[in-house]
Amino acid sequence: MDVSTIVLTNAERKAFDKFSQSDKAFLTQDEFKLLIQKKLVLDSMNGKSSWFDNLPAYGECKLSPTGKDLKAYQAQKNRIEKKADRRYWITTGIAVIALLKAFMPEISSGLAWLLRLLAQ
Repeated sequence: MDVSTIVLTNAERKAFDKFSQSDKAFLTQDEFKLLIQKKLVLDSMNGKSSWFDNLPAYGECKLSPTGKDLKAYQAQKNRIEKKADRRYWITTGIAVIALLKAFMPEISSGLAWLLRLLAQ
């Protein structure tokens, strides 16, 4: 399954973010039902199958292979975005330094004039 096509709602994203540290997380029954619809978690909660209505209100769930793939895809996407963001700030910093250096003679003469004005 191509996980790049999976779009999560805010509620689904909040529930899926509970798996950020591990492939296991404690979910409420409602969060479990949200993620099971997208096939992101295995179909059991605390070892009880979701085929029956005897699910606990809160329990441990495990990511399915699709959920693990989505988690890896999101991590890779975040790394790429951070790298692009870092490149942006580096080039912007260089441009600002170059601009300041270009106007340094005017800035220093303006400051000298201001100091002479204040000294009088």
